[in-house]
Amino acid sequence: MQGNHRLRFQINGGNNDDAPFVETKIPYLEWIHVAATLDGSTGKMSIYTNGVLAAQITTTVRPLGPLDPDESPGIGIGNLNDGGNNFPFVGEIDGIALYNRALSADENEAGYAEHAANAGGRAELLPTRNNRMPGGN
Repeated sequence: MQGNHRLRFQINGGNNDDAPFVETKIPYLEWIHVAATLDGSTGKMSIYTNGVLAAQITTTVRPLGPLDPDESPGIGIGNLNDGGNNFPFVGEIDGIALYNRALSADENEAGYAEHAANAGGRAELLPTRNNRMPGGN
């Protein structure tokens, strides 16, 4: 999550390439089904929200390459994995699925339909958050 309701899907290349991203605006305090895809053959990066394509770009950058353990390689879902920063996600994630291919638009729509049917019974407003850090002022 960026600021101002902006959700971002970003990749970094194995050769320190520019980090392309797609982003879309989402509401706070609501259950949202999000799917982000990268089609390795076409370079299309997409974000789907509630089964609908919200944003898409095409890139030549491909993630991964030789992983250097000194660079803290990893994947960040709801946070950032760069070894030095901490940008926590305030909310709840109720399910994660990783695939070895980009799901089609129809598959993303079906995934939303499957999960939306029972999300209303589980989703509740989040409690207000105290902005104080532990041990801080």
